[in-house]
Amino acid sequence: MKLKIAVCDDDLQWSERIRQSISEYMCHVNQQCDIQVFESGEELCGAFHGSHSFDIVFLDVDMDEMDGMETAEMIRSRSNQVTIVFITGVVEAAPRGYQYGAMRYIMKQDIEELLPECLGSFLKQYSGMDVSFNIKFLTGVENVNLSQLVYVESKARKLCYVFADKVLELYDNITTAQKQLEPYGFVRIHQSFLVNMKYIQKISSYRVYLTTHKDLPATKARYQEVKDQFFEYIEYDSEG
Repeated sequence: MKLKIAVCDDDLQWSERIRQSISEYMCHVNQQCDIQVFESGEELCGAFHGSHSFDIVFLDVDMDEMDGMETAEMIRSRSNQVTIVFITGVVEAAPRGYQYGAMRYIMKQDIEELLPECLGSFLKQYSGMDVSFNIKFLTGVENVNLSQLVYVESKARKLCYVFADKVLELYDNITTAQKQLEPYGFVRIHQSFLVNMKYIQKISSYRVYLTTHKDLPATKARYQEVKDQFFEYIEYDSEG
C-alpha cells in the first residue's frame, strides 16, 4: 500500500531536507509513498478532504500566520487517524504539541539522526511489521520480508539471516543490522544474536526460546533489558 505523507514548513530549504530524508528512508525499506510539500498550514488544511487525506504529517511549529499548533488543531478537527510529527527548533513547545496526539517531536538539528527511528516506529504500527528490505547477500540481492526473518546471527565477519526455511549470509557487523532492525521489533539478546520478538515464546534462565523450537543464549548484561523489551512488545501487540 502506498503511504500518503505531507511535509509542512514555510522554509523551503527545510521542507526539501525533510522530504529528501523521508524519501531516502522509504526507498531503503522498499515502502512506496507519495510525499506532498506544503508551504503553510492553510495550504495543508486545504488539502484535507475527509479523514484519510494523509497517513502521516510532518509539521513545523514555527510558521507565520497559522503556526504548527493551530494547524494541528485544525487537522484534528477533521481527522483523529492521521499521525502528526512536529519538527522544529524550539524545544519549549513540545508539551503543548502532545495534546494533539503527536507521535514525535523532533528537533530540526537532529532530523537525520531521529527521523529513521520515527518512520520505522510508524511503519511498525501502520503495517504490523509487514516491511521489507532489499539486502545484498553473498548469493545476490533478496527482498527480505521482516515478518519472516526469525533472527540474525554473527559468525566471524559474516551475518547469517535465519528464516524458517533458509539461511542467507552477507559480510557485515551485527551492530549495523541492529540499527536497521530494532525499530521493527528486533532485540539484541547477545553479542552474536539479534532476534525478532514475534518469534519469542518465552525467556527463562538466560535462554530465549523461539516458536521455531530453537533456543538462544542471552547474556547477563542484556538479560533484564531483553525481558523488559519483550514484555513491552507483548503488551503493545495485544493492544494492537
